[in-house]
Amino acid sequence: MKKFEDWLFKPETDFLGELVRFPFSVASAIYYLVIKFRFFLYWGKILKTHQALIPVISIGNLTLGGTGKT
Repeated sequence: MKKFEDWLFKPETDFLGELVRFPFSVASAIYYLVIKFRFFLYWGKILKTHQALIPVISIGNLTLGGTGKT
């Protein structure tokens, strides 16, 4: 797995590495824009927040995935 990570993330890579990395870069840019747009909707009070009826504890990165800590 370490060898694959080195191949995927090292700065200088061959054509195949660029070909594999390109879709991830596009997906990352789209995800960034969606998150920024969502932030704008909450900031502009277009999307409403609400108060939970009971206390909520959030652990970890829950925006996409997470690590199974809950």
